[in-house]
Amino acid sequence: MNNMKKLIKENVKLKMKLAANEEAILKEKEEMRNNKLIKIMMNNRQAGLTV
Repeated sequence: MNNMKKLIKENVKLKMKLAANEEAILKEKEEMRNNKLIKIMMNNRQAGLTV
């Protein structure tokens, strides 16, 4: 029974770690998307276009 508790505890810990990693990946993707948009806007501004 004690072994089962340890396994459940470890499982929860791993799931939390996974969730944190997924969150970090999503933030990174969003940041990359924002950087792309900023570059596009800067290029458009230099080309004399308004966004």
